[in-house]
Amino acid sequence: MPGQPFSFANLKDTGEALYGRQWQPAICRELSLQPRTITGWFQGKPLADLRKQLADLCRRRDPYDPNMERMARKLEALGPPQ
Repeated sequence: MPGQPFSFANLKDTGEALYGRQWQPAICRELSLQPRTITGWFQGKPLADLRKQLADLCRRRDPYDPNMERMARKLEALGPPQ
């Protein structure tokens, strides 16, 4: 059974873990998103379900980093965004 719903905070935490403070352009590139999409989410528009894509990015980033694997598993345990 899924846990807490996926949220913008989860997206931000994952983005910062992967790319640092300037995570938004990198996430847009990796996931083929428009920057205004993330801006909309920041402003409260419904969040897309990016759990699987972000978990895959974590695992591809460094397949031997236990922190990235933990982050991927945390994302997979979340429920869909509300």
